[in-house]
Amino acid sequence: MSELAESLVAVSSLTPRQMGVLASHLRVAAGELGLKEAAALSSKGRVKGDSGRPLSIGSYGRTVQQARENIKEAIATVFIATCLNLIKAEDVKRLLDLAQTGSKKLTEDEQEKIANLVEALLERMVL
Repeated sequence: MSELAESLVAVSSLTPRQMGVLASHLRVAAGELGLKEAAALSSKGRVKGDSGRPLSIGSYGRTVQQARENIKEAIATVFIATCLNLIKAEDVKRLLDLAQTGSKKLTEDEQEKIANLVEALLERMVL
């Protein structure tokens, strides 16, 4: 998971835990991890329940589903806002282009510059 994405999670519709679970879920889908391993990785920093026990596969699955729903709602919101001319399609494209930059290995200074650009673009996009 990119540090840039981690720095922007606070202004997203995802929780930090959901973001981490989605990252591990991608590894499960690629065959790099099993579900039990992914659930155990997602247990770090757990505050509810017995902290010595890994997250159950059911809880892990619910967190994946909640994160997917949040993303779906965010995409639908961007689509509606674009249709209502609340945001410009060009601005959405620029934002997506910046997201592609964030997947590369960046220096701390580059990450900070991109995070500032993203936040400025988001401010300008939303009325």
